[in-house]
Amino acid sequence: MTVEFRVLRTADELAVMPDFEAGAANRAVREHGITFIGTVPTILAMMLAHPDLAATDVSSLRIVGSGAARVP
Repeated sequence: MTVEFRVLRTADELAVMPDFEAGAANRAVREHGITFIGTVPTILAMMLAHPDLAATDVSSLRIVGSGAARVP
């Protein structure tokens, strides 16, 4: 079962970003308490390299799913 269907089945929230920007993605983790991210390694690398990451509380994250290339 895909993550999206699990979210609907369990009534969890699903955050979708129509346009990616690393700072906005990091802020979304902090502001919405995101616990799972499923993304490609390039986007994950951009989030990790963003200058605001050090000041961003990402302690809500429990799972980061990625694939298709080496993960940073």
